Amino acid sequence: MLNFFKESYERYFGDGKTVIEVKKGDIFLQVSVNDYGNGKEGEGIDISSTYSRPARGEIDKLHKSNRELGQSKDIDEEFFEELKGIGELESSFEGAFDVEKMRGGRMLNWLMRDSLVGLEESCAFGRLGACFADTWR
Repeated sequence: MLNFFKESYERYFGDGKTVIEVKKGDIFLQVSVNDYGNGKEGEGIDISSTYSRPARGEIDKLHKSNRELGQSKDIDEEFFEELKGIGELESSFEGAFDVEKMRGGRMLNWLMRDSLVGLEESCAFGRLGACFADTWR
């Protein structure tokens, strides 16, 4: 894995950068290096990838708001078909979102929720120590 990382990704993670991301339509793709050690041969590297998008109406087969927590490991074939359909990716994302490689990896389907918070309410939460970040705009 370390050799694969050096050949495919290391050049994108220079100057201490640990995350690269791109938005393609309403799809957000992210690749992150979680543990690189000191880069010696034989030491592991932990690379994570995130594919995220909003639910697409009430007939979205991949949006399962009522699923059980244990079902996060159940990945539908529709997901892989959707992934194939996003088109050509920059080389820095190709390997992380290769459908066949993903099939053999550890994948989880997390359900994320968000809320639109007004300015007054946001300021009140801020005074309590909460921090909100809008990364989609």
